[in-house]
Amino acid sequence: MPIIVQACTLSGRIIETARWEVSFPTAVQEGHQIDIGIPFNDEALSKYLSKVSEHMLDKIRDDYNVVLSFKVKQIRHMVDVFKDMTEVSSVAFMHPTNNLVENVILYLLEPSKCSSKFIHQVNGETKSPQSSSS
Repeated sequence: MPIIVQACTLSGRIIETARWEVSFPTAVQEGHQIDIGIPFNDEALSKYLSKVSEHMLDKIRDDYNVVLSFKVKQIRHMVDVFKDMTEVSSVAFMHPTNNLVENVILYLLEPSKCSSKFIHQVNGETKSPQSSSS
């Protein structure tokens, strides 16, 4: 039976675009680690990741793949009562294993919610833009 994996931030906020329905060969339980490969084509991010954590990055032809690690924090099972209670779906809520994983997944999937400090680091900017005073 497929299970829905839902990525969250370290603080537990759901990342809406980080939700996938997958089939696992065994049951998923709280505490399990799940690695997710996300393809991307962003030269600045690939250069940044090759400097800070090369083991997260794979090059595939002209694109890249980043492998992000998450820990399952909670499993929820839901019964659909409108279908004679015959359909059950399960959701595994996953939290990133560290700040880098959180920043990378937000950068790729929800850039508007990504830390501006991380975006500046990826783009090679040493300082954040200063607000101009009039």
